[in-house]
Amino acid sequence: MYSELSDDDKEMYLDVLREAPMLPFSNFVSRGDIPDKIDIARPRSYFDREVYRLVRQTSRDRSSRLIPILGSAGTGKTHTYHSFKDKERENRKKLEQSSEDQEIEVTQIEPADWTIIYVPSPPASIRVLLHVYTCIIEDVGPEILDIVSKRLVFDKWGGKKAGIFQKPKIDEVIQKGIREFPGVFADCVKALVTYQLDKNKKPLAERWLLGEDLDPEELSELGINSVVEEDDVCLAMIKIITENLDRVLILYFDELESPYRMHGEAAERKFLEILKRLYNEVKGLVIIIAVLKEIWPRILEIADQPLRSRMEPEQELKPFSLNDLKIFYSRT
Repeated sequence: MYSELSDDDKEMYLDVLREAPMLPFSNFVSRGDIPDKIDIARPRSYFDREVYRLVRQTSRDRSSRLIPILGSAGTGKTHTYHSFKDKERENRKKLEQSSEDQEIEVTQIEPADWTIIYVPSPPASIRVLLHVYTCIIEDVGPEILDIVSKRLVFDKWGGKKAGIFQKPKIDEVIQKGIREFPGVFADCVKALVTYQLDKNKKPLAERWLLGEDLDPEELSELGINSVVEEDDVCLAMIKIITENLDRVLILYFDELESPYRMHGEAAERKFLEILKRLYNEVKGLVIIIAVLKEIWPRILEIADQPLRSRMEPEQELKPFSLNDLKIFYSRT
């Protein structure tokens, strides 16, 4: 019976099994929140090398890249994310412990900091950018706001104290920030400066930066008119973050076929438009889109020519062989 199901039906069936808490199948495959403990990495080494190459290039020129990863149901698309997350931790330790002249293994990324962020299928067809922004904040942690705001406020916009008794004027710092980030960025600048320089309003600014709902009186207290959940404001915050981090962000979009399955073709087109905006307008990203191999031709038809022409060649996940299993066993 299972073999007679369509690929979409198979995915839905697997989702049901994963969500069932009392069944022995609950974590028989990887999920975004459940890693697979066993990693037979050899069949995937070609894809790992390709992603490392893109990260190195993006680290150098800050231009974003997009690469599709294809595979049938159960071939390890989600598990691939967890594998990279493990490598991210290893790479971070290596950067912290190694000196500049330490030899780098061929299979490892050269000294460039990076973070991979899991972006599951959005729960709704609206506020997709807020979904991406929330994934970034949740993965890296709220400290990302502290890192970015300190770099901007103190290093670029003159927010450092000039003397023991001389405090920077918040309005002047905000104006310097708005000159660098005008227009739709203005409220983002106000929130970041307030977060660093106004102790009384810092909790309120932090709530705004985290995308929480503020009532009109609270927004007025901050001198802000917009909210992060608005697409343009949310994209502005993502841009500010990526341009002021000393690392590459890898966005791992899993189950790219889900918007179509859950919300229809219009939602899928909107989702692809969001991907295109991230790719075209944001610096310092490597975007990985994981999608069912059988669905990929339909997505290519929907994607416009500029996006198709600029993305990296798709990579297909291959199942491991008996020889791969023997090698894994011998090394364990």
